[in-house]
Amino acid sequence: MPVSAAVTSIGLVVMWSSGFIGAELGTREATADTLLMWRFLAAAAVLGGAWLLLRRRRIPPRALAEQAAIGALSQGGYLGGIVWAVGLGVPSGTAALIAAVQPLAAGALAGRLLGEAVSPRQ
Repeated sequence: MPVSAAVTSIGLVVMWSSGFIGAELGTREATADTLLMWRFLAAAAVLGGAWLLLRRRRIPPRALAEQAAIGALSQGGYLGGIVWAVGLGVPSGTAALIAAVQPLAAGALAGRLLGEAVSPRQ
C-alpha cells in the first residue's frame, strides 16, 4: 500500500471513530439537535467554501438538491440517531458497534425486502 493511501486510511479511521467520542463529549453540554446543527454548519462552510475556491464552477440545481437530500438523510437519520442515543446515555462504544452492523443489516435485508441477489461473500 502506498504511503499516501495508508495515511489517508489512518486519517479516515481516526476522524470517523473520534465522531463517536465527540458525540459523547458534545451532548454533555448541548442537545443532539444543537450539536448536529453546529457540526453541519461548520462542515458546510469548510467544504462549500473549499469547493467554490477550488472549482470555480456552478453546481447545477438538480445536483445541489440531490446532495442536499443525501446530506439531510445522513445527518438526520444516521448521525441524528447516533448522537441522540448517546445524548440519552448509550455509551459511545455501544453506539459505534451498533452503527458498524448497518452494512450487514442492509445486506441481509436487501434480498428479502428489495429482491436483490446477495451472495454470502457480499
